[in-house]
Amino acid sequence: ADLTGSRLREAVLDDVDLSKATLGECDLTGLTARRLALKGADLRDAQLAGLDPGRVDLTGARIRAWQAQALLEAMGFTVED
Repeated sequence: ADLTGSRLREAVLDDVDLSKATLGECDLTGLTARRLALKGADLRDAQLAGLDPGRVDLTGARIRAWQAQALLEAMGFTVED
């Protein structure tokens, strides 16, 4: 599925499989999910703030280096330069 540029801000996605989907430049801010599969998905340049990596399968997902900070902070890490 190609969802490039979609606005999924504050969406609730439970039991959804978007494996290998293209979600580039999507706004996933505040997304709530249980059992969301994004395996192998292209998330480059998507807004990931607030995404809970513990509830989303991100195995093999493609992101940019700057996006890693939002995911690490969601996991409880403090990222410093």
